[in-house]
Amino acid sequence: MVQHTVKIRTANLSDIAGIARVHVESWRTTYKGTIPEDFLAKLSYEQREHLWDQVLTDPNRSRFVYVAEDEPGKIVGFISGGPEPSGDILYTGEIDAIYLLASHQGQGIGRRLVVSLASRLIEENMTALLVWVLAANPARKFYERLGGQLIYEKQTSIGGASLIEVAYGWQNAHTLIEPVPPQSS
Repeated sequence: MVQHTVKIRTANLSDIAGIARVHVESWRTTYKGTIPEDFLAKLSYEQREHLWDQVLTDPNRSRFVYVAEDEPGKIVGFISGGPEPSGDILYTGEIDAIYLLASHQGQGIGRRLVVSLASRLIEENMTALLVWVLAANPARKFYERLGGQLIYEKQTSIGGASLIEVAYGWQNAHTLIEPVPPQSS
């Protein structure tokens, strides 16, 4: 496996195209076989660029976005989050998107993205966080390794497919920014 030198930083407007590319490519690799192929094929960089332009230019923005950038300056991953939108009494913060190109997974970059966002949400007094993930997503193990507890489940529909989403929660987001003990084999 090739190790990449990657830095994590706050996203800016010049990152929109890179974020959109990672968003589309990650959906296509992560959800292949879970979400209908025609839906994945129709995902467009332009639609995602428009979405991320809206997020990053919103003057009342409450979402925070961080990118993972490799040495040549290419965006290889991103994370987004902010206040939990449904008014959950306990879980006041939410990771609403985290995606990493398949070539950069399994190297600790996702964890570094989570640490960056969780640190910012804690600064904003959001100390209990959740993330929604498709039940069929193999990345669920990532949240379990970070100490996420399975807290909710709901039906959703994407591209005409009826799917189950599950939420992982952290009642104390500080545990996300503390070093993880080594895994025993």
